[in-house]
Amino acid sequence: MAMLKRPRYGTSKRKIGSVTVLVYERDDDLGKGIAISAYEQNRERRRYDLFPNAAHMHVWSEPGQPRRYFPAGLEVAAYAELAIADLVAWRASTADLAIWIRGEVAQRLATPPADSGRSA
Repeated sequence: MAMLKRPRYGTSKRKIGSVTVLVYERDDDLGKGIAISAYEQNRERRRYDLFPNAAHMHVWSEPGQPRRYFPAGLEVAAYAELAIADLVAWRASTADLAIWIRGEVAQRLATPPADSGRSA
């Protein structure tokens, strides 16, 4: 079953080696918050939805494309660290990528989200 494309806002992009990472915000019927997507060969391989109290990751390259939930009750920055650790383990990403993701997440946490046009 194919996943529906969800709107992404304020997307920032960085390529390190063969992996392209996007940090963006989502505000749709499935969740609201910061998300991180990792692409390889123009295909999304991992997505981390860092939604408060429902943070999880999708692994597209595994059978059944499992959704793995992160422990409940953490701050979004802690969820970002779990995502970074997974990215490093998955593709031995460099420290530059981890630093960039931390900066993007911190900036989004410090700045009120732009109006996505969705009604509350």
